[in-house]
Amino acid sequence: MSVIYMIINEIRHIIIPCLISLPVIVLIRFIIYKKNNKCDLKREAVIVLFWLYIVALLSVTFVPEFSLKTGINASVFHLPDFSNPDTVNFHSPRGWILWKINQGNYADLIRNIIGNVVVFVPFGILFPVIFKKLENKTILFGFLLSFFIEFCQLFMNRQSDIYDLIMNTVGVFIGYLIYIIIKKKKSKA
Repeated sequence: MSVIYMIINEIRHIIIPCLISLPVIVLIRFIIYKKNNKCDLKREAVIVLFWLYIVALLSVTFVPEFSLKTGINASVFHLPDFSNPDTVNFHSPRGWILWKINQGNYADLIRNIIGNVVVFVPFGILFPVIFKKLENKTILFGFLLSFFIEFCQLFMNRQSDIYDLIMNTVGVFIGYLIYIIIKKKKSKA
């Protein structure tokens, strides 16, 4: 039940920032259209979708509402007790997962593993569509965006850890693979 609550809460959390930013994004794209005097509606739709995605991503990662409402510890550095033999291997992803299981913190485990991967898949798909010249650097830019978010969270009473960075980058990689598959299928058609 808490996973469903988590998903609903995150969706509710992004609606207002997206609704506020949508007219601004569309207005900026309209000004660019007027300046260049050319418009590809499919491309414009993808660009607007990409920037709405970025707004949603930043609203979820920079605002600690989720961690405050669910009671998940939102301290800047949430580390295990290294004197406990069950958490000695925390330096590995396996050790981190076992630590979360030993805590009985399954909602946080699911949010971290699945959420951190899934939330960056759209970046891996949309970024190369918009920035064609940087297509082969999609994973690098996804990594840098994730690093920026994790770095900023150090100063925002949010958890920041290397596993989020790794999982976010895996999400970008998966999204980029989806993009490549779609691109190859379109070129064959």
